[in-house]
Amino acid sequence: MKAQGTTVKVVELPGLPNKGDVSDWLQNGGTREALEAIVKQTPMWSPAQSGSAPQTGLPSASKALDAAVALTFMNKHHAVVRDAGKTVVINEDHDRRVETYVQRERALREARRRLEEEEHGPPNPPKLLTLRERLARVQPPTRPRIEGWQPQGTRVVFSAQNKSGKTVGTQNVIRCLVDGDPWLGRYAVTPVTDVVCVLDFEMNAAQLDGWFRDQQIVHDDRVIVESMRGHAGTFDITNANIRARWAAWLRDRSVAYLILDCLRPCLDAIGLDENHDAGKFLVAFDALLAEAGISEAMVVQHMGHSNERSRGDSRILDWPDANWMLVRETADPTSTRFIKAYGRDVEQPEQRLAYDPATRRLSVDGGSRREQATVDALDAVLDVLDGATEAQSGRAIETLLDESEHGRASIRAAIKQGIITGAIITEPGPRNAILHRRNTQCAGVRHQCAGTVETECASASKGRTLTHSLSPTKKQVATGALDSLPRELVAVDSREAFSRVDDVLDRGNDGDDADDDFRAW
Repeated sequence: MKAQGTTVKVVELPGLPNKGDVSDWLQNGGTREALEAIVKQTPMWSPAQSGSAPQTGLPSASKALDAAVALTFMNKHHAVVRDAGKTVVINEDHDRRVETYVQRERALREARRRLEEEEHGPPNPPKLLTLRERLARVQPPTRPRIEGWQPQGTRVVFSAQNKSGKTVGTQNVIRCLVDGDPWLGRYAVTPVTDVVCVLDFEMNAAQLDGWFRDQQIVHDDRVIVESMRGHAGTFDITNANIRARWAAWLRDRSVAYLILDCLRPCLDAIGLDENHDAGKFLVAFDALLAEAGISEAMVVQHMGHSNERSRGDSRILDWPDANWMLVRETADPTSTRFIKAYGRDVEQPEQRLAYDPATRRLSVDGGSRREQATVDALDAVLDVLDGATEAQSGRAIETLLDESEHGRASIRAAIKQGIITGAIITEPGPRNAILHRRNTQCAGVRHQCAGTVETECASASKGRTLTHSLSPTKKQVATGALDSLPRELVAVDSREAFSRVDDVLDRGNDGDDADDDFRAW
């Protein structure tokens, strides 16, 4: 024990009988104070003072435990042992050593606190205001960063299916943010006047530069592109010191909008589970933005294989102010892409995208997948009517297209769309059925007819919102059922009008009496 650094004293107690021990000494009037005084006056034991090592007074322990276990036992207890008839006290300074370590830990804790305060400053609690005080503050009007997609001062999670074009989408966002181009060729953008920075953790530097070159960004001096592939471990922003260095780096370069592409490599590099720990990283990311003075950001994330949502922890969905989603029409990697968004003050329905491979630019090119299915089915319906020698009922059209790729719901929606746009006209048939034929006044026009009032079909819609008044085209829907439309119906909102027409046509396709329904309307 002496060789292992244990403090040993051999104490001789006065007046002990033969084979007596400390208990006998205490029974004969010895006190704790006297024992401590004797121990204090006794010098440290050395091997030269005894021909043998002290023998324990606890024989059962010495026989059952090896030397290491016995030493641990005695260190935890102020052990009293016997050595050739003498009483030996071990570790009489145990409490003093414990207190030394306690003081050392307190000093380390205080040192860490002071260092943190030196690096980050003292904690700065927020100024708490009543709602009245908050609303009384003058708030200058702000334009959205991207109209309908991202308000200023917000965060976005941009999730996309595997190899669906998230990097191209991100680069389009960057071009619009610095050059002020309309997002997707349609939505107004308030340009970022400082710097937009993207940290890309997936693509190699040469390929990344080539793709950005195709974008032909004018204000490329306001864009920082950093390829972080293979260096994700250096972005451990859950570490306060590393985060502080990154915040200083971003702040020194006047970054106002930060894009992280993408989240998963960052989590993997620092040992966080995407399904459970993403929230820890996002909290640290918020802290990074605050320390760097950045108010707007985008985090790119992969979707899962089965669901059209960000993969992993549900915190990824509730953390941002807006969620953007990019998907393919089918599993085919070459199929058409669609995009939509929702969130706080954000509600964008699904829209079809067009892609220019020369410039890698995206633009809105149509409606949702459901609407695209209707457009595709309308082509097939018009082909059927073009080849028919007589008018066809809705059921007959569905039967003729039974072997096609279009479902019955899409075919019915296509027929209604054709009537609304004027590409299809109707007439009464046997047993009060409604028959459909191609509108020959609009030869060559597939989906929408535009022309002068009364003589040709008027445009049915502008974009996806049907807000114009009921056009003369709708008179053709009721041919044979109404001699003319009442003047007061011309101003009926077209959404309501189309809904009524749809209801009547649904019943007419089944051969029921639709005539009275038209007249009542």
